[in-house]
Amino acid sequence: MACLRRTALTVLLISLWGGPALRASIPIPNEAINFKALGHWPNGACYAVEALGHTMVAGNGAALEIVYAADPEAPVRVGRTVLPSEIYALDVAGAYAYAGIISYGLAIIDISDPDAPRQVSVHPVPARIYEIEVRGDTAYLAAGAAGLRIVDIRDRARPRDVARYTAEGSAFEVDLHGDLAYVSYGQGGLHVLDIGQPENPQLVSASMPWPYLTGMALADG
Repeated sequence: MACLRRTALTVLLISLWGGPALRASIPIPNEAINFKALGHWPNGACYAVEALGHTMVAGNGAALEIVYAADPEAPVRVGRTVLPSEIYALDVAGAYAYAGIISYGLAIIDISDPDAPRQVSVHPVPARIYEIEVRGDTAYLAAGAAGLRIVDIRDRARPRDVARYTAEGSAFEVDLHGDLAYVSYGQGGLHVLDIGQPENPQLVSASMPWPYLTGMALADG
């Protein structure tokens, strides 16, 4: 059995004008969050995975692996490529995977042929990438002490920085909704940015300081 280590769910009420505010903190009993493991891919430290139907793109140490899991009890690796360092964050958009690799930055991998994924480029980032969100031709990176980095990826072989946003704390996660980016900043709280012009992100609001906000999820409605 696998059990999540969360002990409470924090619910935020987010208003564009008034900023984020604490709505509730809900304890979660251990018996409510137990799951049955159907299968196991036992091939190394896996910090990040993206599922595309029955296909998974996963980090296995420094290897990017493409795994077919139509039978969840017997996943099968179909493709693999080794990157310069361990993979800590992943996103997949179209025919490309975007990997945050420790001590190097953003790696872009062509996965149009799942049997033979191919590294296209590595874009240097001066801190660990904890989260990647790709929208169109722009990648948004939650890059720890380096803040939110915004990268133009129209030319996958030569990505380029277009903007960055820094604040107190470290950027651990970024979620996008419409023209807004929500960035968790550790002890700096939750920052909401207007990214209608990606090259010029603007702060809309910031929450009160948190003990340590490292993750979040947005819900529609």
